[in-house]
Amino acid sequence: MTPRPRTLAEWLRSRDDDWLRALISARPDVSFPPPSDFSTLAQRLGVRVSVTQACDDLDAWHTQVLEGLLLCPAPAHVDDVHAMLPDVDREAVSSAIDRLRSLALVWGEDDSLNVVGTVREVSNRFVAGLGRPAAELFIGYPNDDIRTVMRHLQLPYAAQPTATALVAEKLRTAQFVQEVLERAPQGSRDVLDRLSGQVPAGELSGADNLVEATDDSPPVRWLLSHGLLTYVGSNYVELPREVGLVLRGNRQLGPALIDPPAYDGKRLSQSDADGAGATHLQDAVRQLTDLIELIGQQRPRVLRTGGLGTREARKLAKSFGDDLSTTHLLLHIAQVAGLISASSQVDSTWLPTDKYDAWRDEPLESQWSALATAWLGMQAQPWLADPGVGETPHVLSAGTNRASAPTMRARILTAADALGPGAVATVPSVTAYAGWRWPRRMSHGAESLIEHTLREAEGLGITGRGALSSMGRALLHEPDRLAAIALAALPEPVEHVLLQADHTAIAPGRLSADLAHDMHLIADVESAGGATVFRISDASVRRGLDHGLSVGEIHAILRERSATPPPQSLSYLIDDVGRRHGALRIGGASAYLRCDDESQLDTLLSHASLAGLELRRIAPTVVVCTSAPEDLLVAVREAGFAPSFENSSGVIAIAPEDEPRARPKATQLARRSGLDDHDVTEIVHRLRTSDKARSSLTATGSIPGVSTASTLAVLNDAVAGHSQLSMDYIDENARMSTRLVVPSRLAGGYLYAYDQGSKSAQRFAVHRIMAVSLAYAADD
Repeated sequence: MTPRPRTLAEWLRSRDDDWLRALISARPDVSFPPPSDFSTLAQRLGVRVSVTQACDDLDAWHTQVLEGLLLCPAPAHVDDVHAMLPDVDREAVSSAIDRLRSLALVWGEDDSLNVVGTVREVSNRFVAGLGRPAAELFIGYPNDDIRTVMRHLQLPYAAQPTATALVAEKLRTAQFVQEVLERAPQGSRDVLDRLSGQVPAGELSGADNLVEATDDSPPVRWLLSHGLLTYVGSNYVELPREVGLVLRGNRQLGPALIDPPAYDGKRLSQSDADGAGATHLQDAVRQLTDLIELIGQQRPRVLRTGGLGTREARKLAKSFGDDLSTTHLLLHIAQVAGLISASSQVDSTWLPTDKYDAWRDEPLESQWSALATAWLGMQAQPWLADPGVGETPHVLSAGTNRASAPTMRARILTAADALGPGAVATVPSVTAYAGWRWPRRMSHGAESLIEHTLREAEGLGITGRGALSSMGRALLHEPDRLAAIALAALPEPVEHVLLQADHTAIAPGRLSADLAHDMHLIADVESAGGATVFRISDASVRRGLDHGLSVGEIHAILRERSATPPPQSLSYLIDDVGRRHGALRIGGASAYLRCDDESQLDTLLSHASLAGLELRRIAPTVVVCTSAPEDLLVAVREAGFAPSFENSSGVIAIAPEDEPRARPKATQLARRSGLDDHDVTEIVHRLRTSDKARSSLTATGSIPGVSTASTLAVLNDAVAGHSQLSMDYIDENARMSTRLVVPSRLAGGYLYAYDQGSKSAQRFAVHRIMAVSLAYAADD
């Protein structure tokens, strides 16, 4: 008969390779660096951080079963837990325990279940909503107070700690507790029922003042004197675990939480959700583009403490034409996506990056894919910078970062997905499901986080009219296909606009990439939505001319791309701007201004707003000044003229110099750490090899703490006889492992050998060998 494993390491050693591979895949954090043996693996499986992560990912049902095991004496039996949950089948309880075993939170067979010790340390103080054991609570009572409790329970007096043991033993008897409750005054049962739910503690002033109880005593005071409640300090009371179990009857763990909360809210068709999401998708990309262009123009300063000042953020929001909360969200997404960054100057400013220039030329679906991915993985919670949310950190500052933000964001979207296709994810429905799926992580304050996350997801098109869109589902499950799925949800692009008599152009849908490029050159977006309205003005036409378009090309764009004929007044506008465009040309001398029309130059020189430039005429058609060319260009335009910049060859250029760009800051998005199948298989192989070296071989001549001379002697003998060696070796990272090797030669302070664990030739430093022995097979 095979003896039962006595430790977690022994139990792990008895598992098969497939089970071990599943364990390491489920808890990859225990594999960095790879464990050298089963003892090391068992130790890592009990590390507090690792156990906390594993417990945090349990749903309410598995948490409930785990708490049942914590309440049972160790080792527990699966039937002990089933007895606490009589409303469910034994198979359901057994299946839940199998899941806990697969995570190594529980080990042993069904009749000898053990909970890893650290699980108790990281569990809720009130296991399953029950108070602490009576022995733990009464041990802090002084002799006078415990004497009062024993007198009311009609127990013989004893001093501490014997008194606590006597009281705890009596309270473990359900019949005894019921008999005491029968004598309790009216209202006592109501008090106990409230405390036997999820929080078995309450506040009471002067709780440690035990009085002689009578039938007229207040219920709480009577319960304290009879030991059915205990005081904790001077202002708090707690219900002993034994009393809580009696009050719950045979449902000691409460109602079984095997199923998630049912969803009975509104449902949409997937096409409706995708349509609304596609509209938000387009708006988000357009809004972000407009915002980054504004940043390039305004160049807001970076605060000394990092981030963007409140005044500058409000200015951007006002110019941008959207609310401050949306502006904060888009700013953080732009930063994480590498589209904006702080310049490296002494007086640092926020600027677009070179990556933004490349992103701007990408297709719409690729642009949005980059934004959605950045949003899901960023640590920032932009809404923390909104006014009215406690102490508000500055937007784009480290104060908005939370390490758990990416994980919580993904969990909220997962909860919305779990509600079913087309389900409208409201805050109550998502809170209810998330509270069941991750009970340890979703605290009572999670509603605010869920509300802000759902609002952000709606604005980005991840949800549409509240329901998770196909793009949002792809963001969770198929990130590699995100752009393709977004493209499928977008409406077919249109190749025309509708010109109106008021110089507006209506785009009845999503414009094709080339038409959108042309329209943004010669027109400004006046309103966006299902149909975008462009406004063509003097300034927008001049912008098109500045970017190299001719008057004829602008006429051709409007004539060929409009489903309605261009109004005559619009043609006059374009021709008039074209005649004036380029009449004044600016260069550097530091700057010069020339014009073939001397009368126009006379008018310019007499303009009052230009007096500060100190213009000086050096020829009938040429004026120079000490201002920089770009400053002269702005000032002359603000005076009502329409100058153009020309390069050193006298040819009209788009701009006097390249727009300033910042270098994008390296931002690490949260990503799941994992191991591929090869890594997992290799780790299991190393564990088995190490176990073979320790257990399957009989070591001879082992000398722990061996001297260098004796080490060399053993190594030389092994090399001469081509004998197999077992040695304890410390690598460069100070990790010790047992190696099973076949040496080939010894030279220069190194042993050259074939390592059976890694199945490769290795070189081992002799001074790192802690112990060595010749190894022979156990049956030799």
